[in-house]
Amino acid sequence: MKALVSTDLHSSPRAAKTIKHGLMAGDFDCHLCLGDVITFRPLQYLEDLFSDPPVPTYIVPGNTDSDEARARLVEMGLDIHFKQVTVGDVTIAGAGGCTPPPFRTAFVVEEDEYASRLPPALEGAQVLASHGPVHGILDRSLFGGTNVGSRAVFKAVEEARPRVVLSGHIHEARGVVAFDWESGKVLSRDKDLLQTDRPDTTLFFNPGPAKDGFLGRLEIEGDTVSAHAGRV
Repeated sequence: MKALVSTDLHSSPRAAKTIKHGLMAGDFDCHLCLGDVITFRPLQYLEDLFSDPPVPTYIVPGNTDSDEARARLVEMGLDIHFKQVTVGDVTIAGAGGCTPPPFRTAFVVEEDEYASRLPPALEGAQVLASHGPVHGILDRSLFGGTNVGSRAVFKAVEEARPRVVLSGHIHEARGVVAFDWESGKVLSRDKDLLQTDRPDTTLFFNPGPAKDGFLGRLEIEGDTVSAHAGRV
């Protein structure tokens, strides 16, 4: 499976052009969008970008995606919040929103909801497409310099151990981390590219905000998983 990965579009014309360019340049099986498609409004941006996608497209809503935007994603058949889809032989689970941030936003999910709803959605999945990061990995915010990821999402991932966890939300936390569950340690990290074929290792991947020209490429072939981020 080859997937284009985007996140944090924020109604940006640059993000729309970046995604269209990326899809034209690659041979992708699907597009996984990790949310913050719009910044509260306008809804027309979502309609224009996703009404006729050239490849199967699946989206988890981000914290700035309004009630109307989330409802429209469901109507368009794009929403995978706490759901599963299968692309080829790869099962993908989704988790939208984020834990409550210290500022006004449109869509939050409390830890107890992640704890109750994510484990069933993750069962048997090789990929988690999440808007918010897990606690402790790719979640360090410039606002106070603290780790702001979800502990409940980390626990669900620790139990399910998917091969890949995709996230956005923290724009400054772009990168790829290979985490080994047996040792409980980070094996390696990079801003742009990592690959692993170790069975008990998960790649955590934030490709960076599409509004700034960043996109990700995720490939899963047999036991080999690779994540590559770049700027268009």
